[in-house]
Order: sequence, then C-alpha cells, then structure tokens
Amino acid sequence: TRRALTLASLGLPTLALPAWARAPGLFGATGEFVFEGWAGEPIKVFYAVPPTFKSDTPIVIVIHGAQRDADVYRDQWIEPARASGCLVICPRFDKDHFPKEADFSQGRVLDDDGLTPRERWTFSAIEPLFDHVVDRFLSRRKTYRLFVHSGGSQFVHRFLFLNPRARAERVVM
Repeated sequence: TRRALTLASLGLPTLALPAWARAPGLFGATGEFVFEGWAGEPIKVFYAVPPTFKSDTPIVIVIHGAQRDADVYRDQWIEPARASGCLVICPRFDKDHFPKEADFSQGRVLDDDGLTPRERWTFSAIEPLFDHVVDRFLSRRKTYRLFVHSGGSQFVHRFLFLNPRARAERVVM
C-alpha cells in the first residue's frame, strides 16, 4: 500500500498493532505546541507520539505543502506513527506569520530589500525545532527524518542545499 511504502522509504517498520493498542487515546498522544526557539515568528507544531515511545524512537518531521495544513498531515500520520513507532512532528508555517509564498517555500531568504539575515530564514527553524523536540520529549536522537508534501518539497530542497550540515538522515519528497 501507499502508506506501507511511505513508512518503508523512511526506514520504519510497518508493524500491525492489535485493535486494543490502536484505540484512540488509549496509548500514544497527539497535541500541539508553539515553538519560539528561533529568531523568527512563532510556529505552531502538531505532533503524534506512538504508544511505544522511547528515548531512541525515530523522529519524523513532516513538512506541509502550500495549503499549510500541518494539523491535517499530523492527523493522517497518527496511525502510521503508532504502527511504526515514530514520533511525528508537523510544523505549520501559517499565512499570518509567513504570508508570502517566498516566506515559506523559498525560505524567506530574500525580501523586498534584498538578502535577509540567515537566522530569520524559515529554513533556520528546522534544526532548532529538532533540538527543542529532543529536549521536550526526552529523546536521545541525534538525527531526524523528513517527509514532505508538494510545496514542502521545494522548501526542503532549498533547506538541504543551504544547510549542508542538517541532521536529516533520510528524506522522502
């Protein structure tokens, strides 16, 4: 199936959990928080924690497309997160804080006045967000995986090009 291919391409197992372990709210958790640990505007982050979460659980950062519907992607990843045992993080670059397409998919590298300071590029939010997630969820992970959709692929192509030391161990676009 498409979902199994997605999990496999991220290097995650496609385990079948018993029905009692998949009951909503019984194990695992979903939620959201606001990330402010970078030089740019606050970013709302949606997450799904698997019921088998441990400090070495893989972390998958899912980047939305041009619709900027990170909450929808998080909801679509709840079952795969539970089945594969990965922590799913979905940041939203919303239109209130990042109104122009260039603020999101082009990373806000340029504005009307030219080159913007690197620490305010939206690309510059990903690595500190990962560090925040590691601290928040008491993880020992040193790397993360990226899964991106449509316009998010443009964002991640540019992010990886401009951040050659990014700690992304696997990327699926």
